[in-house]
Amino acid sequence: MELSSAVSVLEQLNQEKFCRAFRRLFDIVFHVNDLQFWCELTGISPKSAWKTLSKQGWRRLGREIFVRGTIGTMEEVVALCNLYGLHKKDIINMVVYVVRASNGYLPRALKRLPLSYDIVRVLLELQDVLIPVTRLYWLPKSGLPDSLRVINRYAHSQRSQWNELIIATFIRVGKPLRLEELIYQSMGVVPVPIVLKRLFIFMLNILPVSKIDDTDYWILSDWEPQVDLSLIDNITTLLTEQGALPLDEIIKAITNYEETKIYEILAFWPEFVLRSDDTYAINISPLDDELLAIIVPALLKHLTKGEEGIPTSQLFKYAESIANSHGLNMHVRDFKAFLKGWGEVAIVGSRVYAMQKAPFHSMRLGDVAYLVLMENGAPMLYTELEAEIRQRRNYIYSISSVFLTEPKLSRPSRGYWALREWGLIEYDPQIHTRIGEVLISIIEQAGRPVHKTEIRRQLRRRGMNMNEGTLHLDLIENERIHQVARGVYALTEWNLSFRDLFRFKFPFRLSLPDGNPTIYELEDGVMIEYFISKYCLELGRILVKRYINEYFSDLKQYTKYSVTDFSGNRYEGWVDRVDEGRYQFLGLQRWYKTHKPRYGENIYLYIPSNEEYTFSLLTAEQADIWIYKED
Repeated sequence: MELSSAVSVLEQLNQEKFCRAFRRLFDIVFHVNDLQFWCELTGISPKSAWKTLSKQGWRRLGREIFVRGTIGTMEEVVALCNLYGLHKKDIINMVVYVVRASNGYLPRALKRLPLSYDIVRVLLELQDVLIPVTRLYWLPKSGLPDSLRVINRYAHSQRSQWNELIIATFIRVGKPLRLEELIYQSMGVVPVPIVLKRLFIFMLNILPVSKIDDTDYWILSDWEPQVDLSLIDNITTLLTEQGALPLDEIIKAITNYEETKIYEILAFWPEFVLRSDDTYAINISPLDDELLAIIVPALLKHLTKGEEGIPTSQLFKYAESIANSHGLNMHVRDFKAFLKGWGEVAIVGSRVYAMQKAPFHSMRLGDVAYLVLMENGAPMLYTELEAEIRQRRNYIYSISSVFLTEPKLSRPSRGYWALREWGLIEYDPQIHTRIGEVLISIIEQAGRPVHKTEIRRQLRRRGMNMNEGTLHLDLIENERIHQVARGVYALTEWNLSFRDLFRFKFPFRLSLPDGNPTIYELEDGVMIEYFISKYCLELGRILVKRYINEYFSDLKQYTKYSVTDFSGNRYEGWVDRVDEGRYQFLGLQRWYKTHKPRYGENIYLYIPSNEEYTFSLLTAEQADIWIYKED
């Protein structure tokens, strides 16, 4: 026999009988211990009993007290406290907890409290955790800016006199005001909460004020005769086209208005400003220290809220609203230039991130350089900074141009880079003009190519002690000096190649200058000079260096390629990855064995522009013939 349905019906009947009997004992209020006692005595589950009681209008007052209906007077609250030994602060803390859990919205909190609206308002007046933003919203004081706390003086509907507050602000300022500026001038609040904006807009629509057509400005209704939009448009067009002008020139240009009317509108309309040189201009504020002190703290707080960044256009509107609240205007062009040089943010595509929250592998190299310098805490040598960036981002292309155009960086001295925000004196290239002349004289007096170690020794003898990085930059940027081999420099007019150096019999091994190959741009491709190392001969390979990799679209592991020599013979090989981002061509043993190049010599790769994974490999003599044939 199936008993489950019968048992459930019996349980439901028992709960209903329990609740009816319980209400005879406790008509208005009971303690949680009362419920526990009668549940244990009758065998009813406390959870199911409370579920049924809550449907009958019972609500919690704290963790232990349950009330049916609504407590409407303070006498009832006092009687409840005396009955169960509660303190006034216990009731207040409970009300604060429920209001905060309701996001500060009193109507929502009242649905969970067995207290009337008036009682809740009285209890909230006795605490210092929440403050009234509007009549129906109480928000945590700790989470609001200090300026927002002044709202506490105006938020009580019974005492606040919004009409006097708004009208008095217009009279005191004496000019049209945008909504944000009106709220700031009257209450000192910035940025403005949405709830407060809505409240002000509601009040503006019932007060003797009006909004000027096609603008964001509000004025007192009595001021409407002063506003001539046609005259304002004429002056705006004139100042936009010609820039700042004195009053007499504006009057001469606008002939269909009286002088007094033009003067009054220039003084009254907030879009015009009188400058220190007695000329009038469009009121666009420069992003100076005064304006930045206003908008930067708010922007930082806004950017650190989310992880996804903020579109530049949206961030500008936010910054503009803050500037407008202070009666200031700014240009989007100036704002974007400021963002590029602001070290606290990174721009990735069209979005702006707080620097520490930006996606690292999508950041601009200038922002990566900023982070490296910030971690280092001091200016860094160019080569060290470049190496650190390449290691972090696995970047293989030129970086020097990035440094030169990055507004966050500065050059405090030759070969060093720093953060512009550190305020170090910028490097002056004229200081090193004499150094360049000294370097040329050292090489001229030697009458042959000179290694940088010898150059540094000669500089010290002349009282010029330079570190290696600074010397390197002075040498490679001197138009009359040419790097023939790694660390070896000669005069450009000597026209020496790497092969010419072997006749000077240097006491050290020569190697091709890294990153400085000879590249010939031909009609259908490029011819690249390649230095043969011992590993090339032993392994039958060509290491794909940075300047070679640029001419291959997408190298992948084990991709096959074809190599032809000068005679048209074909050699098949494959691509092998050495490490992350670096590759080599293998399978060239037969070519090396046939043409017998020697260590220290150069061979040439001809890479056609219209074919992938195909190139020609030539000796120096064969390359000369090929290039001559192309010419």
